Amino acid sequence: MLAGWDAHVEELFGHTPQAGGTLLHAGFPRWLVDANRARDDLDPDLVEGQMPYALRPSDKARRGMGVLRRLALPGVPVYACRLPASFAEQLLQRYYDPYHAALAGLIDAQHARLARSGISTAIR
Repeated sequence: MLAGWDAHVEELFGHTPQAGGTLLHAGFPRWLVDANRARDDLDPDLVEGQMPYALRPSDKARRGMGVLRRLALPGVPVYACRLPASFAEQLLQRYYDPYHAALAGLIDAQHARLARSGISTAIR
C-alpha cells in the first residue's frame, strides 16, 4: 500500500542527527497509525463499539484519513470490515502512545538543555 507511507524519509532526513538535529522515526506505516493526528481524531465509521473516550473526528478523519485510516485512497478501504473498538485501542496503545511518549521525552530533553544554557523555553 504505497499511499500510506512516507517515501524516502531516511534519504531525505537521515543526515539530521549528524547536523545536530533530532530525528524520530515512527517505525510503522502511516496507513496503520498516523502519528501526525490527534489520538481522538478517529473516524467513527471505522470502529465497531465504543471507544474508552470521546472521539473528535476532524473533516479529514470523516473522509477516512484519521489517526487510524479507514481508506487507503478515496474509495479504497484499508480493512474489510469495521474494527472492534478494543482492537483500535490496542493499535493506538502499541504504536501511537509510545511514539508520542518518545516525542514528549525529546521535547522535554531539549527544553532542559535550553534552560541549562539560559535560553527561555516559554513556548511549548
